Amino acid sequence: MGRPRAAYHKDAIASYLVYAEKNGGTWEYDQLSPAASVGDLIFDDNDNPLLVARRWEDVPTNWVLFYSRASDGEWSVEPIVGGGDFSTKISLALGPDSEPRAFFHDYDSDAYYYYGRPENGSWEEVASFEYNGGPLSASDLLVDDEGVSHLLFYGNNGIDEASGLIYATDADGTWNTRIVDANVGSFILGVSLFAALSQCVSRDLSSR
Repeated sequence: MGRPRAAYHKDAIASYLVYAEKNGGTWEYDQLSPAASVGDLIFDDNDNPLLVARRWEDVPTNWVLFYSRASDGEWSVEPIVGGGDFSTKISLALGPDSEPRAFFHDYDSDAYYYYGRPENGSWEEVASFEYNGGPLSASDLLVDDEGVSHLLFYGNNGIDEASGLIYATDADGTWNTRIVDANVGSFILGVSLFAALSQCVSRDLSSR
């Protein structure tokens, strides 16, 4: 049986990002950056935790940050991008190259951004989608075994035909978007590319 683990924002005496895991009957805690809220938590092939978070400093300046903990228990943090008004929902995934990818919305520019980090490189923008995310900017990200990216998000660009729940992929080497369902409200609490979908995602599916 695996051990329960969690990451969360703690706003008690002080505001902190916290990672917790249960070992035996005891919860153990790592206190990370101040003034930060969790976007997503995943684990690499060695079961080390990786998380992405939004940290706010001088309002309205926010940062999207990537945290990773090595097997020796030491945490490292890397800035992905800063200076925007980023959504609290930030999706994180690993590609077949084990390098991280992040997907999130920026209210300042009314767009979603997809970032990646090549091996031994720096974080860089891979793609952007000019859609207003609504109040909650629900989104999700999956990278399949072939390295193809699959994005799911709520978007509204002011054109009725291009609003709703949107799927985007680079399966054929260029980015294409499809409307999954145009009849959704802007207050959806979240969207997810479920595991059942990840098992059947293919280049054929992306063209439907």
